[in-house]
Amino acid sequence: MTATGPEIVAPPTLRRLNTAVLIATVAAAAITVAAVLPAEYGVDPTGIGRVLGLTPMGERRIAQANGGKAPAGPVAGDAITTTPDGGRRVRIVLGPYAGREVKAVMKAGAGMTYRWSTDGVAVEFEFHGEPDTPTTPGDYSSYEKGTKASAQGSFKAGFAGHHGWFWKNPTAKPVVVTATVKGGVESFAPIYAKGVAAAADAATPVAGAAASANAGRYNTDLPLKTVMSAVFGHAAQEIWKRQGYMSDATGLHSLFPKDAEEWKLAENDALSLAEMTNILLLPGRRVDEKAWIDSVAGVRRSALTLAALTRKQNKDAYLEAGLKLNDACNACHVQYAPGVE
Repeated sequence: MTATGPEIVAPPTLRRLNTAVLIATVAAAAITVAAVLPAEYGVDPTGIGRVLGLTPMGERRIAQANGGKAPAGPVAGDAITTTPDGGRRVRIVLGPYAGREVKAVMKAGAGMTYRWSTDGVAVEFEFHGEPDTPTTPGDYSSYEKGTKASAQGSFKAGFAGHHGWFWKNPTAKPVVVTATVKGGVESFAPIYAKGVAAAADAATPVAGAAASANAGRYNTDLPLKTVMSAVFGHAAQEIWKRQGYMSDATGLHSLFPKDAEEWKLAENDALSLAEMTNILLLPGRRVDEKAWIDSVAGVRRSALTLAALTRKQNKDAYLEAGLKLNDACNACHVQYAPGVE
């Protein structure tokens, strides 16, 4: 106000108002794209958020929000295998800040021994159980919780249901968890979003990201020792019985094939044995170790060599290859099927 009267300020023109609104809108959009999206949602279309350190905050926020959600299906790197002593081994990958569950189906009173470990990172965990017949919604029992990189022990189920672990990765990098159980376990597998384990049937455990596709296709109930002795031992004996010499009261007799037809049968036996090695690589029977894969490959190579030599009908070379097959079989038995001759 002046001495001569109030100062009259001209109202902004429509053009000025539109310009101001446009500038404010652009500024808000720029702030959203450069700061809000990276910090809140981990979305960084310009790259500025990562330079400012905002994008990792958003990525962590989203990962933590989703951390308790089970994946819809097998994750790359997941595997379910059978150990040489008949146990069940599950390997899962925890994404950054993510949590996952692996459960064993057990009857009341059944017992198991267990061991689990990460690749060195301490993770949050809870060992708990959920009854098949809950008394109240959400009924479950917590056995142990904390933060560790490994644990082992024994457990007896107090009720029929699912018993196992929830692990949560507290870091920004993936963590691998490997868990092995042995004993009164009907199945042992990861839990997915639909509530279905990768191997609901203990007879059809599966391996890798193709887990659900393999379920129900294979039956691996037969114990490994039985497979080694009754299946592979029998097949190998069919080869060895046509090698070498036998001495009796009438003299020395050759056991080698006598004609083309018998050599063909010998070839068939060798090819059968070679093809049967695939049985040892089936999901649920395959032992997830390089030594296992190498042993199976060694038996297959020996069998294929024998098949090739039957076509040449070279008895000395055929006998030598049979000895190498014996060595390959024994090397595998010593480590994975002790007591199987």
